[in-house]
Amino acid sequence: MVPSKKRITGASSGNNRNCSHADSSSSVIDDEKNTTSTSNTNSIIGRLMERFQLTTYGSIILTIAIVLGLILNKNNSNIDTDIDIDIGIDAKFNINTNLTVDRSFGAYWSKACDSDNKLPSSDSNKVWCGDGRVEPTRRTLQSSDKNRNSIHRGDQLVEIPRSLQIWELDAIRSDIIQTEHLLKARHSLTENPLAGGSFLAIYLALERQRLIVHNIDDDADNDNDDEQDGKATTENSRDINNKEGYLRSSYLQSLPSWKELSDRHPILMSRSNLANMLGHHSWNFAVVVMYQDMIDSEYNALTIASPKIIGQKISLKEYQAARIHVLSRSFNPGPDACLAEVNKYLSQPELERLQSEWGIGESTAGGDEIGVNNSLFRKGCHAMVPILDMLNSHPYPNVVYKYQMEKQSFVINAKTDIPPQWELMNSYGKYSDAHLYAKFGFVNGDGTGYTQASIALFHRPLDVQIGQEFTMVPNQITKIGESPKLAPMDKIPNFQKIDLKRYLQYDDGYQNCVQKDLHPSAFRLKQLKWIHLANIANEPKAWIVSLQPRVPQSRPKKSSNMLISESPPKIDPRKLRMDLTHLVETCRLLALTIDDYDGNAIKVLEDNLGNNTFVVTKGSDALEYRSLMFLARLAGTALLQYRPVTPEKEYQNVLQLNKESLFGNKEWIAAQLRLGEMQSLHAVSGTAHTYAKKLGEKEEGSFSYEMREKSCPKEYTAVLDEDK
Repeated sequence: MVPSKKRITGASSGNNRNCSHADSSSSVIDDEKNTTSTSNTNSIIGRLMERFQLTTYGSIILTIAIVLGLILNKNNSNIDTDIDIDIGIDAKFNINTNLTVDRSFGAYWSKACDSDNKLPSSDSNKVWCGDGRVEPTRRTLQSSDKNRNSIHRGDQLVEIPRSLQIWELDAIRSDIIQTEHLLKARHSLTENPLAGGSFLAIYLALERQRLIVHNIDDDADNDNDDEQDGKATTENSRDINNKEGYLRSSYLQSLPSWKELSDRHPILMSRSNLANMLGHHSWNFAVVVMYQDMIDSEYNALTIASPKIIGQKISLKEYQAARIHVLSRSFNPGPDACLAEVNKYLSQPELERLQSEWGIGESTAGGDEIGVNNSLFRKGCHAMVPILDMLNSHPYPNVVYKYQMEKQSFVINAKTDIPPQWELMNSYGKYSDAHLYAKFGFVNGDGTGYTQASIALFHRPLDVQIGQEFTMVPNQITKIGESPKLAPMDKIPNFQKIDLKRYLQYDDGYQNCVQKDLHPSAFRLKQLKWIHLANIANEPKAWIVSLQPRVPQSRPKKSSNMLISESPPKIDPRKLRMDLTHLVETCRLLALTIDDYDGNAIKVLEDNLGNNTFVVTKGSDALEYRSLMFLARLAGTALLQYRPVTPEKEYQNVLQLNKESLFGNKEWIAAQLRLGEMQSLHAVSGTAHTYAKKLGEKEEGSFSYEMREKSCPKEYTAVLDEDK
């Protein structure tokens, strides 16, 4: 299911990841205070006299007017700048106009906040906004500068009622999903059902069309739509002629458009640009590409299922924007809350039909309530939550949120004491930098994120750990017992079968390269290794390792658009922690020879052909040496994709970008990602080398410790599929 927290994308230069309009061009009200010196005044008057050819009398009148204006301005400078903004519906909530606030977010905050109640009201259909203790700034929230005292740990700050949220279940119950039978849509390559987030995305796109004048395609092509922004369509005024409609319209307008997302979000970048930024064989690149494939596959499936409605009404750009919103901004109310809504709104026949069409679960008897045996709902569901989705993220947040079923509201509480004017900081969950970037479009860059290294050098795994959202591995393969007679080679596509052969071209531990006719036993073992590789080709843990945060003690600054640390993160060898167990198991399989396991290596692999959990266990010192050296080879070769740049040069590059205040832009983010992956690969390679050396020198006259500098001719492995 969806990770519990999410959001997206960014500002023009800072790290305000939620900015739908550039800070430089958007604010609710900007209280400009013009102060000037006498010399400046004289200079201005002189230029005006020149420009407009003023007479002496006219210049005297102008001088008097300017002086009076300055006096009035000075006297007005002490006036409280908190004012009520007329936004057309119960606009009583004040906004501090000294702050630069995103226009659309400020409008929603003004409309949605309940200013009549000092405490949260259970029957309110508006947001309880903390009774003045928090306020909007840019496109997020901070503790109010009116607070003379800090917000204290445990204080409730915001409460967002269910009526203002948009849940996945709202989408599934909608007419368009039901009448078009969209739950029957399937990914074309795998025949897997779509994730619930795809239906919520369709629902958001249709709601945006219903309530807002211009669509996302217009945003992509029209740079002069500011006048239209924020206006509801008159044709559909009957749909928004109520508070809930106005609030939903305002919320949808506060979400970034496709054009704004395309400037920042990696899912909308071209693959050639991504490859140049991140490295074509990098794990960072692979994760983004998988999300791109997911969205393309979903849209294709939905338009096939509904060519006349979805195919003609929702463009790819509209779907991309809405899907990114769901990925990056939706929250998980929790399985109990999601199941409670199922029980509340779906009858038994409706549930059975839903599960039959969706193909992801089945109903079970449960007394008076509907029992749900559903993999998605057991892990929760997606919910779009206004205001909560504006908070930025750091692994060490100062607020936490929870969906409280008794209130039917998401509640934000202080996790720590928060001084005045400090940004409220959430945590999106335990993400690696690669997944944080692919999903949300940013990294913090202070070393508090997990980094990952991939040794999948010659093939692209079809599962990149994006959970239940998407995998390119068919369900009938991943479900144990579904297809017990399925051969390992039938589990992977043809292009992977070819790619996997490249791992078997080294023939380490042999005096000569293995050839089918000259070395029949060794060739048979290589065929078996190829088959077993197919079993783990798409198992992430067999190819990917995660490293603990490089600077776990780092903490966020006062604002998320401030650089946290000028010094780029480094891996401290004394504190390095990573589990290479599964990577070494993969490399043992690759390094296996006919002499291993007392000459029984062929029998061991043959006896375990049907064993999906089989791994090559620790053998002789020679096998361990070759395995570790093979791991070092793959990690070291992966580093070569960045040459001539080394980890140290990339470190200096990031340091320079920090000094030039380029924090948060595309170049800075890409450099941070490259640095993290390069450091991780370097750590894997160095650790493997170190442990290999501990196994001692190779035996005199023995080839069991032999590691080839170059691979064997590829034609020797090209024939592996013959007579296997």
